[in-house]
Parts: sequence; C-alpha cells; structure tokens
Amino acid sequence: MKLKKLLLTSTLLPIATIPTVAISCNKELKELNENQIPLPKDGNLAKSQAIKSLFSKINFNDFSSNLFPKDLEHYHQEDYYKKFAEKWYFDENFKDISDAKKIDKIEFLDPNSKFIGELKKQNLYEFFNENFEIRLRTAYRQLRIVLFLFLIPKSEAKRVNELDNIEYFNFKFYATKYNELLLEQFNTEYNTPETTYKKVFKILGYVVPTVAIGGIILYITIMVILKKKREKNLKRK
Repeated sequence: MKLKKLLLTSTLLPIATIPTVAISCNKELKELNENQIPLPKDGNLAKSQAIKSLFSKINFNDFSSNLFPKDLEHYHQEDYYKKFAEKWYFDENFKDISDAKKIDKIEFLDPNSKFIGELKKQNLYEFFNENFEIRLRTAYRQLRIVLFLFLIPKSEAKRVNELDNIEYFNFKFYATKYNELLLEQFNTEYNTPETTYKKVFKILGYVVPTVAIGGIILYITIMVILKKKREKNLKRK
C-alpha cells in the first residue's frame, strides 16, 4: 500500500493543497510521509540543511531546456507531456525496472541552473554529489503536468538500485518538491473543450456554404417552435 502511495505522489500532493480536499487524500499523504526520513544529525547537518533549503526552491527554470522546453505556448499540454515528461511516470503496474533505472540516471536539471549555481557558490556541490540524489516523477492530472522531485540519500539510491522488482520505487527520502505546468501556460487552441454546436458548425463551415447553414438554423428553429406547440396542445387535452 505504501509503495502505491509513493508511486502516485505526484497526483496526490497538488490535489491535497486544495482546501476542499477529501479526507482520504490527506490520509494517503500521511501514510506516504512514513517514507520521509530526517536529515542525519552528524557533523555535516548544517550542510545538509542548506542543501535541503536550496532543494525547496527548485523551479521549472532549473530543468534542462533540452529535455523540458520552456516555450510552453508553442505546445499543446497533452502533447508536451507525452513527448517530454511521460517517461518519468511510473505506476504500480510498471514492469521494466531496468528501463526505470536508465531513466533515473538522466540529468534532468540544467548544469547551469540557479540550483546548481548556488550549490557551487556555497561550496556544497561536491558534498551534494557524494551524499544526495534527486529523483523525478511526473503525472498528467487535473489539467496540469506535475513535476515531482524527491531528495534522497545517496545510500538509499544505491540500495534500491540493487533491486530488480517494483520495490525499486519504494525509497526513503529527505524532502519533496513539486512544480506544476498549468493548462493556461500552453497553446490551448484545441485543449479547450468545444460545445457540440461549435463542433457541428465548424464541420458545416467546411462542407456547405453560409446560405445553407442559415437554412439549417431556420429549419431547427421552426422544428423547436412546432415541438413546443405540440406539447402545449397535449397539455390542454
């Protein structure tokens, strides 16, 4: 059960931030948080805390532009997800663990990002690489693409990398962070649902002249009026 919660985190957390969230979602998040562990209280605690703080500030601009293009207005949301983000989506039915391991090795953060730059500026970059990894999980839900990040111990990454079953996804983590790509950020030309009438008249516009469309509208109007008259007559009887 906990493993399923971990796999579906990227769908749960954004929903759980809405005040009207169902109690069940909060319960699932509480169970999920059992996988979260505290930072080690050793001589490097201050460094670890600084890294955790920088991790909490990661945003979409920190992602590689080659893997995640920033010109969202040139893409339809669903197309963008399928082309660039879906490979990081794993559910409880996922079978090819070796494929997941390859995907998790992809450097999805820009090496010139603000996050990496701050690590180097604060002399934390080497310590980060020795002790931490960031795992990415994605989902396409609620008219949004969710990019969900886990800050995990390097030792935990090595542990699960030895596994060849779905428990590979059941890792412990120090912190989580998510970013959302909302529908309005994309080209919404065909993402916006059309009414039946709009679809019908768009088709008619290609195959019949304007005069014919006017005739059809007039015909529909007359039929509606006649129907109402019949209903009134039936009520009188």
